[in-house]
Amino acid sequence: MAYNSNKGNQHMGDVQYEGDPNDVQIDFENDFVAIKTNGSQRLIVSGSAITASVDVSGSGALMVGGKLTAGNSKLTFDGTTVVLTGSLQQISGDDGKIRFIVNEMTDAFSILSPDETYTAYRFDGDGVDHYFNGPTRFGANTGAPTHTVSVTGHVSASIGVTSSGFHTLTTVIDGTHVSSSLNISGSKFYGDGSTLSGLPSDPAITALNNAGANRIITSDGGTAASAEPNLTFNGSTLAATGHISASLGVSGSSLHVGRGLGTTGTVIDSTHVSSSLNISGSKFYGAGVFIAGNMSASLGVSGSSLHIGRGLGTTGTVIDSTHVSSSLNISGAAFFANGVELLRPAIEVYDDSGNNRIITSIDSVAVKGEPNLTFDGSRLSVTGQVSASLGVTGSDLALISNTPKVFYSSSAGTPLGFVGYNTSDNLVLQNDVNNKHIVFKANDNGVTREGLRLNGAVPEVVINESAESLINFRVESATNTHMLYVTGSGKVGIGTSSPSHTLEATGSFLISGSTHSSYTMRSTGGGYAVASSDNVVIFNNSGAQNATLPQITLSNHGVQYYIKNIGSGTVTLTGSSGFEQFIDGQQTLALEQGDAAKVMGVALGSGFEWAVLSYYDKFA
Repeated sequence: MAYNSNKGNQHMGDVQYEGDPNDVQIDFENDFVAIKTNGSQRLIVSGSAITASVDVSGSGALMVGGKLTAGNSKLTFDGTTVVLTGSLQQISGDDGKIRFIVNEMTDAFSILSPDETYTAYRFDGDGVDHYFNGPTRFGANTGAPTHTVSVTGHVSASIGVTSSGFHTLTTVIDGTHVSSSLNISGSKFYGDGSTLSGLPSDPAITALNNAGANRIITSDGGTAASAEPNLTFNGSTLAATGHISASLGVSGSSLHVGRGLGTTGTVIDSTHVSSSLNISGSKFYGAGVFIAGNMSASLGVSGSSLHIGRGLGTTGTVIDSTHVSSSLNISGAAFFANGVELLRPAIEVYDDSGNNRIITSIDSVAVKGEPNLTFDGSRLSVTGQVSASLGVTGSDLALISNTPKVFYSSSAGTPLGFVGYNTSDNLVLQNDVNNKHIVFKANDNGVTREGLRLNGAVPEVVINESAESLINFRVESATNTHMLYVTGSGKVGIGTSSPSHTLEATGSFLISGSTHSSYTMRSTGGGYAVASSDNVVIFNNSGAQNATLPQITLSNHGVQYYIKNIGSGTVTLTGSSGFEQFIDGQQTLALEQGDAAKVMGVALGSGFEWAVLSYYDKFA
C-alpha cells in the first residue's frame, strides 16, 4: 500500500516550512540553491562555490575540493580534520582581519601553496612539533625566498631566537665569529687580542703600587694600578676582607655566608639553596613560573649575577638582575608571586581523562573525566538518567533509547510518574500517585482552563469537570464540525451547532433493542397540571380528574405528551386554559377507562394549538 507516492522526475518550486513559510525556505534558482532563515539566504551552493553568510562550524571532517569562501564570518573546527584540496580564498572575521581558528586538532593541519612547492605553516595536534617547513616568506619579500625564513623589516621576539647563524646584508653571526662591514660597538670586548689592530702604542698601565704576593691588581685611575692587600688569590682560594661586590657574575661550586661566625648561616651549592634566614629577591622562578619579590641577606652579596655549578658539567643555578634560573630543586619556607603566597594546586589527581568528557570532583584534591557525561561543543550527552531539582531549559531535548522516558519524583525521591515510550512504541503518560488524575489544560484567551481529565479516583474520563474548564465539548466527523456537541449551558446536539433542547439531533435515527421512557403516575384526587418535564402521564383514579396541558410558546412548540387513563374515573384533558389553545379545535378531550391520546403543541397562524397525533378509544 502506498500513500502520496510519486515516481519519475519531479518538478517543484521553492520548499517552504509550513510553520514559518516566509522566513525558512529552500530557494531554488537557475544557477544555485540557497537555504534561507529569517528571510535571508545563509548557505548558497552553486556550480563554482559554496558560500555562507554566517559562521560555519562542525565536529566532523570537512573535505573541500573547490573554493571555500566564508565572507566576513569565521570558519571554526574543534577536534576535527580539515582537508582543503582546492584553494582557501578568504576566511575573515568581523574586523576584516584574516583568521583561521583551530582548537584541539587530533591530526596534522597544514596550508600548502597552490603548486605545493613549500609548506607555509604546519601544526601537529600533539602539542610538540610546531614548526615552519621549507622556505617561507614573511613581510614584503616579493621574490623567491632564499632562506628558511626570509623577512623584510624588523624581527621581534619576547623569548630567545635560536639558529646556527644570523645573516643580514652587512653582518654575519654564527658559531665561529661575528663578521661585519660596519662598525661594531659594545660595553665590553673579550678575546686574546692576537687579531686586534689599531691599538695605541703606549702601555695601558705605567705604575703598579703596593705590589705583593697573590694580591689582585686594581686600577688607580689613568695609567696607574695597585695591588690590593685585602683581596688575594693563591691559586685556589679567593680571599676578601669586607664585602664582595661585582658588576658581573660570581661563580663557584658553593657559597657559604656566616659559617664560622657562630650562626647557622647560608649555603648555596650545586644542589640547593639552604638558609636559616629569610630569602628575598626581585624575582623567583620555580618550574619555569615567575615568582615575584625581593631577596636580601644579613650579609651583603652584590653582583650582576650569581652562578652556581657552572663549569662543573651541570646546568647549575644563575641569579641575576632579571631572574633566578636553576635546573635543580629550589626549596624554601614559602614562595610568593606578585605578593601572593604560592600554595599546592587545588587539583592534584586527574583520573579517567578522555576527549569531551566532563570533569567531576572525587574529593578535595582529585577529579575525574566522566565517560557517561560528555560535551562535544554542541551536544551534551548523558548515559543514564538526568535529574534536576529545578527546571531544565533548552531548544530541544533528545532522549536516545529504545524506550525513552522522563521520570518524575518528589524532593524525597518518591516516584510520581513518567512520560515516555513503552516496548510497543506507544506514548505513555502515567501518574503513579494513588487516586490522582491526569489533567490536560489550555490557555483560553489569557485564562488557563481544563479541557480533559483522567480521574484516577472514580475512575472515569471527564470532559470539563471543574468550573474553570473550557465551556463546550465538540467532536467532528469528516463532513460535520458538530457531529457531537455538548454546550456549557447543558444541551447536547447531534449534527447541530446550536441545540435548543437538552438533546437535539439532526438526521435519521436507528434504534436496535428496547427503549425506556420516564412516566408520571397519578392516583390521587384533584386536578393535575402537566409539567414540561413530563413525558408519559398515567391516571388511575376511581373519580373524575381534570388534566391541563402547559402553554405553548415559540421556545417549546413541538413538545409531545402521552396521556393514558387506566382508572374508572373519566379524565378531562384541557388545552392550555386561559390561552385559547384548543385540542383539535375543541376546548377539552375526554378519556374514559382504557383510552389514550398523544398530543403535540404546534404553531397555527398567529397562535398555537394542540394537535392529537394518535387516539385510542377502547370502545370504538
